[in-house]
Amino acid sequence: MARPPAWQFDLDAPTRAVLVHGLSGVPRPLPIRVVGSDWTRLRADCEQHRLDGLLVSAAVTGVILTDDAGRADAAALEVDLTRRRMAHEAELVTVVGWLAEAGVPTRVLKGVALAHLDHPDPQHRPPGDLDLLVRGYDLTTAVGELRARGAGLLENDPAPGYATVVGKGTTVAVARGPEIDLHRLLVWGPFGVRVRPEDLWRPGRTVALGDAAIDTLDVEATLVHVALHLTVLGWRRALSVRDVGVLLLGDAVDRWARRSSSSWRDRAWLRIERPEEPLGVLEPVATYLELRTSAERAMLRRASLHPAPGTWPTPLGRLRRVVGRSAER
Repeated sequence: MARPPAWQFDLDAPTRAVLVHGLSGVPRPLPIRVVGSDWTRLRADCEQHRLDGLLVSAAVTGVILTDDAGRADAAALEVDLTRRRMAHEAELVTVVGWLAEAGVPTRVLKGVALAHLDHPDPQHRPPGDLDLLVRGYDLTTAVGELRARGAGLLENDPAPGYATVVGKGTTVAVARGPEIDLHRLLVWGPFGVRVRPEDLWRPGRTVALGDAAIDTLDVEATLVHVALHLTVLGWRRALSVRDVGVLLLGDAVDRWARRSSSSWRDRAWLRIERPEEPLGVLEPVATYLELRTSAERAMLRRASLHPAPGTWPTPLGRLRRVVGRSAER
């Protein structure tokens, strides 16, 4: 019998109450009293699942009942979350401005866009890395511009030009700021390459941050991204589940989702992508079958069969990893 996906996990009653707090159409949970060591444990669980902002709101509105020490901790957490959110938003506006000056259009992914457009309160959805969508042919310019501003490249291509032709993108880091993930695709793998890049650049939505207007995806593409982030990448964070839930509760997405259906290829690729079934040797094969052009397929063959040292594992290395993990299980 197949095991449940890696993103399914158990939460205790207080953490579940925090997770569903403020969701449209979801009944308000009964108040739960959490004090002392129980508060400490809830605080740690919410930090692990990135539900800190929701915990503060749940404590303020009485979904979570706590004592003076818990309320003081929640107040301090609110100040810290606000400071980090404002710093992240300022960094986003700065980086988008730099790239615009270099002639590189961008769209912000997840994080700030979800917080401001889809969650009931931006504070409910703390940001992580800074994720930006760029076109493949702009990727080299974008990386060059950020490196000229002091950023460092965190990963090398397994083959020259890989990121611009077939890869998901690349990651750079700036001093005293979040990592910047420059996406050409939403995710790597067969599902990522099946989403046509041009579809991600359809007229989307806009996030207002002070005087700046930052472009993002339309709501349907946003749902695809958060669903792939949950099911393909398998992040064990409840916030990823809430991202999907927030969007599924919207009327526009509900109508769109009802028209969608899965094919046998969808189900096959999802089985290959499941993180707890690491068939890593098959992932490039599945991706190869979904690529559209001979140039893309040639690039993936070169990267898979002869990866640059220190980047991808070789086919034999992938097979050994799969066998080793299967033996562990």
